[in-house]
Amino acid sequence: MTAAISPRFMPRLADKDDQICCDGIHHTDFARCGTCLTCGVEIVKRADGRMYDIRHTVSESGFEHTAYRCYERTHACEPAQAETFQAAHQRDLAAGAIVHDQHVTVVRGRKVPKGTAGIVFYTATAVNHYTGEEYMRVGFKADDGEAHFVPSDYLRAGSPS
Repeated sequence: MTAAISPRFMPRLADKDDQICCDGIHHTDFARCGTCLTCGVEIVKRADGRMYDIRHTVSESGFEHTAYRCYERTHACEPAQAETFQAAHQRDLAAGAIVHDQHVTVVRGRKVPKGTAGIVFYTATAVNHYTGEEYMRVGFKADDGEAHFVPSDYLRAGSPS
């Protein structure tokens, strides 16, 4: 008997309005876009916690449509794809990239004390409203249990020295 692989959701953008609708006729439910941290597939997560695969379609006239289907089964990770994605994730961790489950230390900024260390649980693309530039927003849980959200360039991967 094989063990079930449970999906983990990571939002694509820090903006909570990054949502798509269900493809069913007369359906009005929306879900937040993101990625499965177990297998790397594009998925959505509804407010009730259910996760579904995203469908990209193109009509004969070239109209692109992105939606999910709440009447189909929920997202299930493929074991081979999950294994490949997890191997790549382990390589990123070893290389010192700021990704989920990486240990990080704050090296600059003013709101979070320098030297605060923790584990990354959230990464998403955000927009600087003054310059219009995109940057990676990182959430990490400090060793004392408090959550902090900072830009990725305020952090250094690895344990505090």
